[in-house]
Amino acid sequence: MAAEDLRAGRLPWVSHKLPAGLDIQDQDWFLRYFDALAEATLDLGDVWASIFHEPENDIQNLTSHIENWRTNQIRARTAIDQLEITNIALAPITMGSTYQTPDPDNPGKWHSDYPKVPGRPPRDPEHWWVDGIFDFIGIDLYQKKTSQGIMQSPALPLGEAFALSKNVDIGYAEWGDQQAFSTPENIRDFFEHGLTSVPRTVAQAWYDSDVAGTHEWVLFGEALDVFHSIMADPNVAKVS
Repeated sequence: MAAEDLRAGRLPWVSHKLPAGLDIQDQDWFLRYFDALAEATLDLGDVWASIFHEPENDIQNLTSHIENWRTNQIRARTAIDQLEITNIALAPITMGSTYQTPDPDNPGKWHSDYPKVPGRPPRDPEHWWVDGIFDFIGIDLYQKKTSQGIMQSPALPLGEAFALSKNVDIGYAEWGDQQAFSTPENIRDFFEHGLTSVPRTVAQAWYDSDVAGTHEWVLFGEALDVFHSIMADPNVAKVS
């Protein structure tokens, strides 16, 4: 799939959930995975890779989940470096709500089973970051309020501030704006914000088909027309 995208002039962002029951000590799996991905794409172009996107959504035993996720990111980077792969960038994909300041009257509004660490919100982006191994940071940013556009999302400046603190670029692996269906220019506003944002915005992805079963976020009508016009902008590199 990644090779097909590159041949079609698109830069693939491959997000992979790990096989069920994978032992985090199984470094061979990461070596095989990244070796195959590099072999299929090396002569064609660059690939962005994420291992276990939106880990905040897959909580069972929180402490071990965080530790396992972080260990797997380190093993992914170790495999890329050990194989001397030059065309694959590694990034986490976290949820926009992780960066939002919690409601002081409802500190567990995101997940009640997050530990109540003094001075930290229930979702802590530091849980899902490991210094020195990522090439940029990915965030899934949604605005469900039809009265406000994506530019009013409190997660937007907070996510940017976190990326800036880590000195990395930011890419939106998924983003959606319920108001955009009635005010399609919200899409262009967000795009133009990304052209001059600090940190640099390197990706903004939205659903233009229902392949993922995300009915409420799929673009149509004038909103889809605006999205297509942006895709034709010379500042845009097509990512899939």
